[in-house]
Amino acid sequence: ARFAMCRFDGVLKFALFDKDAPRVAVDRFPVASREINELMPRLLAAVASSEALSTGLEACHFLGTQTGDMLVSLIYGEPMHSDWRAAAEAMRAELSLPALLGRAKGTRVVLD
Repeated sequence: ARFAMCRFDGVLKFALFDKDAPRVAVDRFPVASREINELMPRLLAAVASSEALSTGLEACHFLGTQTGDMLVSLIYGEPMHSDWRAAAEAMRAELSLPALLGRAKGTRVVLD
């Protein structure tokens, strides 16, 4: 599942696109797996509470397997914050994520 990350009334939310613009805020996505739906609010809370993770965040991709493993990709429109790795490692441990990927132009950081 792929989501834009937007602020609606100042609050960071997952968003779906409507006519090429992120316009519809979502808290869950019923067509996705149970694991993705359970992770979405926990991940959003963790990202929103961290300046290092939320600064410049434009999209979030979830890739889940039938065995419950999960890869989360955080896509940034500007260089990642200097404290990104430490914040991402803490979030990965807190959420028990098997793998976390951070991407910005020219940069890719994989935590697995």
